[in-house]
Amino acid sequence: MAVTPTPGIAHITSTIPGQAVDALQANLSGGYIFNPADAPAALYVDPTGPASTLGNGSSMAIQPGGTYYAIPGSTLPVSVASNVPNQAFVSVQWI
Repeated sequence: MAVTPTPGIAHITSTIPGQAVDALQANLSGGYIFNPADAPAALYVDPTGPASTLGNGSSMAIQPGGTYYAIPGSTLPVSVASNVPNQAFVSVQWI
């Protein structure tokens, strides 16, 4: 089965610290989110709903230099949040 890699739907966190944004769309064949090694803070990722910067429940902290790999076939988007506004990250998805 052929897949087409494309940029994720977001590459920067909200202007409001702690507010979640969707980074990868739902119904993917796969994808990843990378928090660059020089990032100013952890990036919080949640595959089940809005990411929380508390890092609890289903939200997890991706430290600078870390990568999150999306769940193939998930029917939900993957969201991210940070305590730093406008934090850049890498997101790639394939459909």
